[in-house]
Amino acid sequence: MAVVGLLLGTGSGVSSAAEVSADLGGERQVSSSGAVRDERMLRITSTADSLRAPDTAKPGPATFRAETTAGDSGWVGLARLHDGVSWEQFRVALKGTLSSDPTDIVEGSAELNRSADLLGGVVIHPGDPGFFTQRLRPGEYVLFDYKDIVRTAQPRHTELTVRGQARGSVAKPSATLVSRTVPGVGPRFEVDGTVRGGKPVRFVNTMDRQINEAVFFPVGDEVTRERLQRFFESFGDNGEFPPNPPVDLASGLGTLPLSADESVDFRVPLEPGRYAVLTFIKDADDGVRLGAKGQYEIIRVE
Repeated sequence: MAVVGLLLGTGSGVSSAAEVSADLGGERQVSSSGAVRDERMLRITSTADSLRAPDTAKPGPATFRAETTAGDSGWVGLARLHDGVSWEQFRVALKGTLSSDPTDIVEGSAELNRSADLLGGVVIHPGDPGFFTQRLRPGEYVLFDYKDIVRTAQPRHTELTVRGQARGSVAKPSATLVSRTVPGVGPRFEVDGTVRGGKPVRFVNTMDRQINEAVFFPVGDEVTRERLQRFFESFGDNGEFPPNPPVDLASGLGTLPLSADESVDFRVPLEPGRYAVLTFIKDADDGVRLGAKGQYEIIRVE
């Protein structure tokens, strides 16, 4: 199950100088130096009983500002549905990938790859908005609340139509985090550059036919790779979480699932310190948690 399922199963500031608020219709972004960047800012606002998001956008780089006022809603993801695929088909396939049943995971993953491209989003908390930038091309998209996917038959979602002339560029990230399969080793996270608090990080998923996420959890020096491995190997057969986890499961910040061969730039309010980068997604080929296969990393945010 993804980090969304993690939260349901356990019950459990961005840098201000470089930001400007924007309306639903989107605006250009102004840096602290006053320079204008071409990317548009699109606001997503989630509450306990509503989801407000733009319904149109122009092609090219677009930055989504996501915020929530409720702890049990607001992890809004972006997906591009393939031609002829309905919201219901997509919902059922995605729900399968978040199951605890290996057969459902394998079948759901295959159907999801035929149905849509997951384009990320941000894991956030009330009072701490996050940002993600995606390069949009003309077509139909959906914005949807991941927390609703596994708990309701009618998850909150809105449609987004992208049309017009492409324009804009993307700011250079402080670091690139890559999800890859290392031959003879298995799935791993690799970091190029230095992750800096309040700066964008680019997440790239190069794993074949495999969706993935990357969520940052603050940890002390006592948390090692060996302890993380034991944690992932201790999950119950039906997805039960082991006692005394090495991270505070309610503290995660990061990016929501991304399809293979896609990338997204995200910015969440990470403070300087030591972090474990985790995924709770399961392998599309056998339903085993990627973490149990060694996909986690310990990094320092500057």
